[in-house]
Amino acid sequence: MSLREQRVTEDEVRQAVRATGSGDLGSIAAVVLESDGSLSVISRSNAGDLKALDGVRSPT
Repeated sequence: MSLREQRVTEDEVRQAVRATGSGDLGSIAAVVLESDGSLSVISRSNAGDLKALDGVRSPT
């Protein structure tokens, strides 16, 4: 699904990244739209083996 289909703007994604204290999108492994509508941001340094992303669809 696209951001547009989920009615999430790029500004909202960037705001979620900034809220984690990161100013560099390159340091982010994933931003996940959760079932409650919140955005979870996973940094590359905390991504580990990415098992927490099992079942999350990646953008096409």
